Amino acid sequence: MRLAIDMNGPIAVTAAPWADPLDKREWLVREIPHREAVEFIAQHHYARGTANTSVARYGLYHQGGGELLGAVIYMPPPGQAAKAADPRHPERVLALSRLAIAPEAPRNAASHLISKSARMLPERYETIATWADTARGHVGTVYHAAN
Repeated sequence: MRLAIDMNGPIAVTAAPWADPLDKREWLVREIPHREAVEFIAQHHYARGTANTSVARYGLYHQGGGELLGAVIYMPPPGQAAKAADPRHPERVLALSRLAIAPEAPRNAASHLISKSARMLPERYETIATWADTARGHVGTVYHAAN
């Protein structure tokens, strides 16, 4: 058994059937319905929810099971944020709006989900913008790890 932290504090997690840190060969990232992503994010993200729409949303699954262990939602950023990210082509900017990972997922799951899902986005998007919630002590480490 190991100890994990979720938005409510420490929780005990039973041994998982996968390697920790994550072995990329054991994990799948695939498109999921918006509703499924929203439900997962409401359960695992401190904001407890997300927007009613999205351009793309992806889930993280271990190859040995069907349990959703991570979700990411992409949507257009606010106009000024898109222009700041790409002044010449703000219409080509997409924002990583929400990212949530289950506490039992292995280390590196978040950066793996971001990296794989970013490559699956529609080709018309050339820039991904995202923001770390510094008020909560987030500094964007997972975004840097995902390149």
